[in-house]
Amino acid sequence: MTASNNSKNSGKPADALSLAERLSILANTPPARPSGRKLVNRQKENAVPEDLSKLLSKEQQTSLASLEFFGWRVWFVRRPLFATPHVMLQHEESGLYALLAEDGSLDMEPDLPLRR
Repeated sequence: MTASNNSKNSGKPADALSLAERLSILANTPPARPSGRKLVNRQKENAVPEDLSKLLSKEQQTSLASLEFFGWRVWFVRRPLFATPHVMLQHEESGLYALLAEDGSLDMEPDLPLRR
């Protein structure tokens, strides 16, 4: 926030503005876009694709059918470019999560960063 921006918005020098006035100016000022960086326009995709069976190996399909009986559900599928999809499962009651590996096994400590 610069003094010139403050004087345009309120007519007062920057050091004479109250905290509420400075917050109001910040709230009404659009954020600066970093130079040289492009914003990625991501398409809105479902966390679990409708064609899930096409993404899973036979072993994963077999394991998933068994795991669903015990309360595991597909939480989301990450589809990285040029790599196999990562299928994350979550247990409904306990909240535990695991990665469904390509061989159908569960990795209870996956090396995938999760956003919270």
